Amino acid sequence: MKKRIHKISKNKVWMPDMWLYNNAGSRYEDYTANSICSVYSNGRVVWQSPTIITTHCSMDVTNFPFDYQECPLTFGPWQHGADEITLNGTGSAEKYLRSSGEWEVIGFETVSGREDYVIYEDDTPVPYTFVEYSVKLHRIPTYFVFYLIMPCFLISGTTFLSFFLPPESGEKVSLGITVLLSLTVFLLIVAELLPPTDVVPIIGIYYAATMVMVSLSLAMSVVVLNLHHRGPETHQVPPWLRRIVHGRVGRLFMMRRTTKRREYETYRKRRWKALSSIEMEPLDTAVNGWEDRLDNSMPSANELDTRKQLNALRSASSTRLREISLLESIREEFRLMRELALEKEKVERCENDWKQVALVVDRIFMVIFFLGMLSTMFFIVLQFNFN
Repeated sequence: MKKRIHKISKNKVWMPDMWLYNNAGSRYEDYTANSICSVYSNGRVVWQSPTIITTHCSMDVTNFPFDYQECPLTFGPWQHGADEITLNGTGSAEKYLRSSGEWEVIGFETVSGREDYVIYEDDTPVPYTFVEYSVKLHRIPTYFVFYLIMPCFLISGTTFLSFFLPPESGEKVSLGITVLLSLTVFLLIVAELLPPTDVVPIIGIYYAATMVMVSLSLAMSVVVLNLHHRGPETHQVPPWLRRIVHGRVGRLFMMRRTTKRREYETYRKRRWKALSSIEMEPLDTAVNGWEDRLDNSMPSANELDTRKQLNALRSASSTRLREISLLESIREEFRLMRELALEKEKVERCENDWKQVALVVDRIFMVIFFLGMLSTMFFIVLQFNFN
């Protein structure tokens, strides 16, 4: 016998009061209003009412964006007890649920239960039946890895490149501050994407740890710049520090002095040694020598000729004395120039020593920063639960 179906309004058929217990909407709306029921001739009644429901569920965002969430939806009546209505949950995820671009449905479970409620203190417990649908979701991390994790990794790599900038460029601190501001912006984006919970996600810890490392790199850059711009006006490089920089530590970090620098210093020492060995004849000795010549060269034959010769010799002696005085002035100027050059050389040597110390310290800080970033990355990766 063929079944007959009648389409009637739900107002003409008794309908149970089914509600979503963990409703998150602004109010409880009757989603059965204005719906149609299908009544079969064998007594079966089918009621289908499409609606959009809003529910709430606790989320654990510790492993964001590689997190798994489970959201329960509990349906049951408010007025009819278990002696009037018995609920049995049916359905499957493949038929009713679809995955989105952010979430993937990996599980769907149905549990039918029964629980006693006491409306008033003096009343006897009334049993109610309910159905709980548990939807298990997995977040698709492709979007977040591409737009959040990869930029942070590249930005932290840019901080590592700041150690290769020479201190003379003046861009070491500027680059560190720019990277720190960029990480702050990305951290704000992550905070907007996550719901406010009492759990700090691992990616947030990674951003915070990266910001701490960038701040430490800024402090390292300040120390390197301080050492680089030091000179004799502060103090000389301590001997123990010079031995360390020019010794094993310098060779370990491949910061040895070049051959041209050593050849230049050898040539400079020989040049100043040669200039220092030049000694001019004192002025008094030269004058006495010329007076002795005048006395020894005076003829005794003719007084007039003697006077002429004496005047000529005195004129020559006066000219020679002026030349000697001029040479003495020139020698004094050369002595002052040599002292200034030696003082300038001493200042340059002190500045070069401090610059060498700054380069070695910068290389040491680079290794420390690299090891710190590497250990931080491995620690964060181990904290994630990918199962």
